[in-house]
Amino acid sequence: MADIAAHSVPTTQGIRVRSARRTDFDAIRQLHQITFDEHVARETRFDLTTPFIDGYLSGLSSPLAWLGGLFGRDQSVVLVAEVDGSVEGHIAYTRYSNQLGPYAAVVGDLSISPDHRRSGLGRARVGAMEHREALAGTTSFAAAIWPESQTSYQHFAPLGYATFQGARRADSHQSLVEKTIPFGTLPLTVTLAKSAALTLFVIAAGYLLLKVFVG
Repeated sequence: MADIAAHSVPTTQGIRVRSARRTDFDAIRQLHQITFDEHVARETRFDLTTPFIDGYLSGLSSPLAWLGGLFGRDQSVVLVAEVDGSVEGHIAYTRYSNQLGPYAAVVGDLSISPDHRRSGLGRARVGAMEHREALAGTTSFAAAIWPESQTSYQHFAPLGYATFQGARRADSHQSLVEKTIPFGTLPLTVTLAKSAALTLFVIAAGYLLLKVFVG
């Protein structure tokens, strides 16, 4: 398990991680294609029908996409990593939510420019996602990894991710690595908000049950 205090955004000179904008889409697609081609070249079991990055980018296209999180809907999130103002990496993930707020973030796509690997960019990218999501109340993190991709395992293992035994994504042959933050180590305001929401949910559910069975 990991402590929220460990989820400060790494400060590497010249690196900035931020939410993706529409003007970043072409750069993200190019970086994704480089990574996709590398998977094809080195992994015999790589699924060529893997959904393209546009599946995530389309979730950002609607100006009201953020409203989905208010009603417990899953959301696509894409962050980009800049080096001196140039987009050199990205991380795309799904934020799973319910009426109590976000509870899990699952990484489905990520890339780093070949010119900036082993520079701290990858750690900054994942750290920014964890920091952002933990502050919103997310306690579970995971990443989908192709079984033959040792590079991906070696990237996530030092960041505290462990293989989730027997876990595979329902829509592919990918495995999962996961990391959990204890609920009690979330920021106090987030803990109180989630606790209040859970209390209200239990009260409402109890009231409805009484109406059904007691009348």
